[in-house]
Amino acid sequence: MPGRLLRLAGRHAFSRYELVLALSEEDGGTRLSARTYAEFPGVHGFAYRALVIGSGAHRFFVARLLRGVREAAR
Repeated sequence: MPGRLLRLAGRHAFSRYELVLALSEEDGGTRLSARTYAEFPGVHGFAYRALVIGSGAHRFFVARLLRGVREAAR
C-alpha cells in the first residue's frame, strides 16, 4: 500500500537506532525506500560507528535487505 511507513526501533550497548521503511507509488509500481537514524553515545559508540558505518558494512546490508524484498515481491 503506497503511502505507508513502518518504523523499527531498537538499541543495544553501543547505539540507539531506527529503521524507517516507506512505500510510495512510482510509474505503475511501488517503490520501497529505507532510512536509518542512529545515535552512538560514548567512546564505545564512537568505535562501533566507525566499524559499522565507516567500513561501508551498513550500506551493504541495507542494500541487500532491499534487494531481497524486491526479489520476494516479484
